[in-house]
Amino acid sequence: MRVFLSGPITGHEATYKQDFKKYKQILEVKGHEVVVPIDGDGDPKFDNKSWLEYIKKDLDLLVTCDAAYFMSGWRDSYGCCIENLVAEKFGLEMWE
Repeated sequence: MRVFLSGPITGHEATYKQDFKKYKQILEVKGHEVVVPIDGDGDPKFDNKSWLEYIKKDLDLLVTCDAAYFMSGWRDSYGCCIENLVAEKFGLEMWE
């Protein structure tokens, strides 16, 4: 199953990359193809975009998936809440 990984970034700048990596590994061990919206981080074409540009990219990726996994703390993230709403409206399986 293709799974989108949603998690908070703002306010978690020191740990979000490690958090995404950890959850990606857990889901891959279970046999899922994991779509990580922060992939490309460090690529000059990815860096220094506005929040709106990032969320548009995330939503483009989200709608290609069968499910979405919401990492700890997602309810405190405006972006994750948007991703949650879109996942629900598109009928994706949703996990926490």
